[in-house]
Formats: sequence, structure tokens, C-alpha cells
Amino acid sequence: MSSKYSEEEVKIRPAKKEDIKIVYQMIKDLAIFHDMPHKVRMSCEELERDGFDCQPPLFHCLVAERQTAGTPLIGHAVYVPFYSAWQGRTMLMDELYVKPEERGRGVGERLFRAVVQEVERLNCHRMTFLVEKDNSARSFYQRHGAEDLSDIEGWHYFVIKNEHIRKINGDQ
Repeated sequence: MSSKYSEEEVKIRPAKKEDIKIVYQMIKDLAIFHDMPHKVRMSCEELERDGFDCQPPLFHCLVAERQTAGTPLIGHAVYVPFYSAWQGRTMLMDELYVKPEERGRGVGERLFRAVVQEVERLNCHRMTFLVEKDNSARSFYQRHGAEDLSDIEGWHYFVIKNEHIRKINGDQ
């Protein structure tokens, strides 16, 4: 395993609009890794608009920036505050990604901790996120106290896709 990056070598900071092209590529890389490239339906322009041109922004993003030469952005975390009728203020961590060649050096841990700091700063009562059942990161999250509600409480995560939304609204 490679040695961990020091805080001087890799900085965690809020993403800037000019970072979004690289973040968008990392989002696509993660989808390819999960063999789901067709699932990325938004464009880089939409990501820029929704994160930087909307007030308030529709999502927040942190990036891991390497301070040495080469490709500076090596990871990111996307998160969204929302409200739970049962729990109150809640944070959804939508994505945490570190480039494969940079894994095992503490970058994911630092991104995760930075999101958790935002959870506390915003006085959220909990943080939710999805993890694919075969993803080895599950043990990382469980070491930090994450509980799988599908196992514990039997909750299942559902989604209604756009074509069904249109049908429900009588648009088809």
C-alpha cells in the first residue's frame, strides 16, 4: 500500500466552477467502473448550472486537490442537504470518489470526514448514502458507524424515473 498523503500534499476544498469539467469526468469514470455509463444523463453544463448558477445551489461538492505536479484533482464528494419528516435536517452524500490510482492513501477518508464536518456544521441529525452491495467501501463506512437500514429496518430505496413521472402527470 502506498503511504498516506499529508495535509500539505492533498487539500480538501469546496469545488469551484472551473473544477466541474474534471469532476464531471470523474462522475463518468465512476459510472464506467460500475458498468453503468448509460446512467449518467446530465451534462457538464447542467452540473455547472445546478452547482454554481442556481441560488441556492442544488448540490455541494468538495474536491481533493493534489498540490504537486500532474493531474491536481484526484477525488470528489457530492452532497445535498435535505429535510426528513421524521429526523429533521439530513445530509445526503450522493457520491464519494477517488481515482483508482490514488486509493489507499487516505484521500477517501479525508473527503468523507469533510462531508461529515458539513453535516455537523449544518446541524443535521444524520447523513444518508447508498453503497452498492458488492462495494468494498461498505466496511469502511461500517467502521465509521454506518448502519445498513435495508438489513436493520427493512427499508428499501425506490426511484420513479422520468418516463413514469410523465405518465403519472398525464403527459404521455
